[in-house]
Amino acid sequence: MDNLVEDGKVRLKHRFSARRFIKVVSSLSDKQKGFVVANGFGSLLHVADFKVPVPFLEWIMDHMVVGVAEFIYKRKTIKLSRHMVFQVLGIPSGNIPINLDADDSRVTADVIAPYMVHNKSPIKTAIDLLSGNENEESFMRSFMLVALATLICPSTQNNVNLKYLNVLMDVSQIRQYDWASHALQYIVSEVKKFQGKVDSNHLNSDVSIYIGSCLPLLAIVYMDYLDLHHDLQNQYRISYSVPRICHVSKEDFKYVVDVDRDRSCRSRYEKFGVIPFRDKSSTPYVEPSDEQFPESPGQLNGNSGHKKSVSAPAEVHSSISTLVNKHSYLLCNELSDELASFAHPMSSAISERMSSVFSNRLSMMSSEILTLVLASTESSNIISDGANVQCDAVDQNHACNKDPNPSTVSMPAVDPDYNVQSDFDGNSADELNVASSIQRTPTAVDDGVRNLNDNQDSSCFQHTPVDVGPGLGIAMSYASELPNPVHCSLTPADVEEVPLSPKVKTGPSTIEKKKRKRRAAISLDKDDESVKLKITDEMEDYYIKYVRCQYIAPIPNVESPDFVVIGGFHSSYERFRDSLRPRGHVFDDVMALFVQLFNIDHKHAPDSRIEPKKIAFSPFLTSKLFCTPENYVPESTEAELTRINAELNVAKADLLFFPISVNDHWVVICIDMLAEKINFLNSAKCLSPNVQDELINYVVRNFQRTCAMAEIFDRDLNSYGRIFPAVPYQSTTFDCGIYVMLFMLYFNGRTVKNFDSVVASMFRRMVAYRLITCPLNEIDPSSFSSN
Repeated sequence: MDNLVEDGKVRLKHRFSARRFIKVVSSLSDKQKGFVVANGFGSLLHVADFKVPVPFLEWIMDHMVVGVAEFIYKRKTIKLSRHMVFQVLGIPSGNIPINLDADDSRVTADVIAPYMVHNKSPIKTAIDLLSGNENEESFMRSFMLVALATLICPSTQNNVNLKYLNVLMDVSQIRQYDWASHALQYIVSEVKKFQGKVDSNHLNSDVSIYIGSCLPLLAIVYMDYLDLHHDLQNQYRISYSVPRICHVSKEDFKYVVDVDRDRSCRSRYEKFGVIPFRDKSSTPYVEPSDEQFPESPGQLNGNSGHKKSVSAPAEVHSSISTLVNKHSYLLCNELSDELASFAHPMSSAISERMSSVFSNRLSMMSSEILTLVLASTESSNIISDGANVQCDAVDQNHACNKDPNPSTVSMPAVDPDYNVQSDFDGNSADELNVASSIQRTPTAVDDGVRNLNDNQDSSCFQHTPVDVGPGLGIAMSYASELPNPVHCSLTPADVEEVPLSPKVKTGPSTIEKKKRKRRAAISLDKDDESVKLKITDEMEDYYIKYVRCQYIAPIPNVESPDFVVIGGFHSSYERFRDSLRPRGHVFDDVMALFVQLFNIDHKHAPDSRIEPKKIAFSPFLTSKLFCTPENYVPESTEAELTRINAELNVAKADLLFFPISVNDHWVVICIDMLAEKINFLNSAKCLSPNVQDELINYVVRNFQRTCAMAEIFDRDLNSYGRIFPAVPYQSTTFDCGIYVMLFMLYFNGRTVKNFDSVVASMFRRMVAYRLITCPLNEIDPSSFSSN
């Protein structure tokens, strides 16, 4: 393999280190290893020495849709789940959620002190504490801290996270905690952090940043989905035994990176995705069906709960039988593939190859059976006496064997809902009622990762009664048509009933097309309408406190802290205040934050046959599109557009907005997909016609190329007519960014509501208040000391 990957620009670093952990394991005594095995973490004693190429890892992270914890590249998808984490790491995972903020009175200063060195808790110090320690309680605490810091949940620092002591004080309970879900949540949150840095152009310099979590897990799962036998003439074979972390190798990734790399890519960053995916049933991540198990974990045949000797052979439980049948079928296919690869079936090399095939398949089948057994908290009692099994009356299709003579093996119940999609795929009002979900407390069986964006109250502006415009309900309540802010529950509105007829198609796609045609035909010209805003006392107080006054005093030679962080985009306090203060020029990071709220609103707004569906793109993305076609590299924006499309469905939008600052002047390009027009909205006559044409040509053409590459849509946007609609002109030299925000809110594809500099001044107060108080803002302003 050539050195293109190794020589590529690296944007991230991480603390995951299999080699470092292997050295720790090699120093343990047999008694200490026995402690690890007894507490369910024996798989960590056999971790393989491997390393994932960082450019390969970055590409996978670029294509993660964090809102649904899913990898998406063109038509290939991988839905991450709790079960996948178990199959990769092999660690036990119970039903108790891990809360690092909980306080345990047993975590005293005496417990913490041995790990501290100069107000830090270095990993090396925790490793040193393992030496010669044969007390199970204290040894397991130190061992878990090291394992978490190097393998399971590495942070961005070279320290152990002492917050984990809150869940490590009772060693007997360690395996009852939901480590798999916790690790998955951390991975998704760190991927979100990385994407925010990339999308906001904070990683364009030569300085890379540290990203936490078990990132190599993403690469292992991706590799296992590749159909490496698809039209490939090679002799390399990957072992798919589980736990995967014990069987992968550096050579595996070297091979995968070589065959999966797109050699036609001209980007300075590597691109992969050439090899097709195989079906999930052929991977190590097939999840057991909930219908195969009894209701309660550790449920036993009979009531005694004691092991009983059996003279007759135990019947094979249906769940095990299902797994055996599945792997028998897969084994036949694998043997057929191997035989077909040999020109001479009686070749001497075939026996060695067959041995490997059988070994790998039996290992995978055994691991899946072990997965079912380990899911029980009472795995030692899997064989019961001959009493009848109490079956769940709900599922009569899987009645238990009631023959009292033969003993049966009763498999433990596991929560089948490993897949995190359950939190995101619903479209009902109940599932998307964000106002109620923000008060939700995680339950003991709440598996998988929670939605880091949408499973909160996206109605960022429902604190204060504000006059609301028809295009804003959730994230932007700005106009005066509605008396109260709109909540996120999706109650159908403005839906016209379509008469059913045997000759009329009424599928979702057909109905959507009809709605779009109606929206395109409705007359929306209302020249007499003006934007009406209402500023409450609370909004004014926030504006005075955080914007007009300097709430956080600057410190010489110290960067201003992040003040608003939403959806991976962030702005420091200094730039936030400079953007929204009177006479302030809006910075691109504040515009990007506004775009996040804008999209949240239109994503959750009720479906309407009148109001156009809008999507706005960040100014950072628009800036990447503003490039000469011969120098533009579609790969530079393909991943970001793929993620946006996965969450917002670009192909079904009516109006697409591209804000951009040219020579410190904000303008916005709007692609009207309904009318097939391209609108250029400019609040001042400060750009020459040549500059305007060049801007439209580059952005639209490059956007079309990337959408075609990402298989979002393939439309000829260059054939769309160009319009320069009449818009309100700014009377100042500093309001262009605010005017662009108002254009995106109040442009319906034909006209813009009237407003002036007075409205723009009021809008500054409203935007500042909405961004600060938005529940999606990860920063609490009260955490800062007032100046």
